[in-house]
Amino acid sequence: MNQKTFQKITGFKISIKEMINILEKLGFKLKTEKKFFKLSVPSWRPDIVQEIDIVEELVRISGYEKIKIENPIKERSKNTLNPTQKLFHFLQRAVASKGYLEAITWSFSDSKYNDHFKEANKEIKIVNPISSELGVLRNSIFSNLVMYMSKNLDRGIKDLSIFEIGPIFYGSQPGEQNTVICGLSAGKKI
Repeated sequence: MNQKTFQKITGFKISIKEMINILEKLGFKLKTEKKFFKLSVPSWRPDIVQEIDIVEELVRISGYEKIKIENPIKERSKNTLNPTQKLFHFLQRAVASKGYLEAITWSFSDSKYNDHFKEANKEIKIVNPISSELGVLRNSIFSNLVMYMSKNLDRGIKDLSIFEIGPIFYGSQPGEQNTVICGLSAGKKI
């Protein structure tokens, strides 16, 4: 190890004299060879294996506060979110700010519930459903919201407002879907 390596890793300088002093006090045996230190590690320090371990010891003793903090460059060439994503998050916040709780449900639904909301769209059956109650792709978010509202009412939660924003399907081909937002309220409104 040498002084240049230490400075490159830590970003600050300490003198060779100070390095030697610190390492000797920690029990290392030192020999200098052409701007490099050749070290013998003390037997009670099995944790010292690599050059970086020596750098860590030097920093620990000389003081971590000497390491300069540099903030990353925060330049963006384009927006993080596209307009569709911005609208999605805006709608989530807007409805939640009215006191609605966001429900996140599967894109699958129970055909008994889905039949009430599918309108002219045909039912899209799932070949290998995860459960018998979730056997079709939903044609409306209302089918899932009604199903979960019913479960909450059965559990005694009478005053509830929920909403969901997500995909509904009007065909079985890729892309035959829309993202919609729907909400339901039950109980007393204050």
